[in-house]
Amino acid sequence: MNLGRIERLSFLEQKRSMDLLAKLMEECGELASEVAIDDGVVGYAYKNPGEDGIRGECVDILLVVLCLYFKNGGSIGELEERVMSKCDKWEKVSINE
Repeated sequence: MNLGRIERLSFLEQKRSMDLLAKLMEECGELASEVAIDDGVVGYAYKNPGEDGIRGECVDILLVVLCLYFKNGGSIGELEERVMSKCDKWEKVSINE
């Protein structure tokens, strides 16, 4: 993943943080639909998965979240540190369960 490219594109994005949050909610809804289709949830049986499916929607969400992160002053170095810190916490919880 080229975080430098994502960071650069984030600064070109014209949407404000609230607009990006609305876009994130839209993408989360699309992911929820894809998961419901994949899991065979009642009411979704007649629908077909989208072209990109669950993985594609996850990528869309990641891009919106990263855009929001970078537009609000985040750096690649800080992102790496924060992600590793969260992973450490996640790992500790997973081991203790």
